[in-house]
Amino acid sequence: MKISEFPFTKTVLEIAEAADKGKLSLAELNCLWPTSVNGIEFFDQIYLDIEDAVEHFPGKFISGEPDIETWRDTGEHYVLRLDMELLKSEEELSILHSRRFAALEDGRENNK
Repeated sequence: MKISEFPFTKTVLEIAEAADKGKLSLAELNCLWPTSVNGIEFFDQIYLDIEDAVEHFPGKFISGEPDIETWRDTGEHYVLRLDMELLKSEEELSILHSRRFAALEDGRENNK
């Protein structure tokens, strides 16, 4: 089944985009996350990546506003951007899972 054929892919992508902008709290993630994706390994991993992004999103010291510039240099940002690109694709879910794993392995190798 193609990722675009899942009815909740758009919602998951919107949640990831909000996290990438520093505009999502853990409470909002848990409230907005479609429970129908629970148990699908690819989406379970994306949930964990979004949760990780929300927990580690840097803030500016004085204002507390999201620090987008610092965020863009983090490993969490790389992973979340990868997830968003995969969610936008027209590939089969099984292929995306393999591509995600390979891309993360390549990223780890390149950052050694």
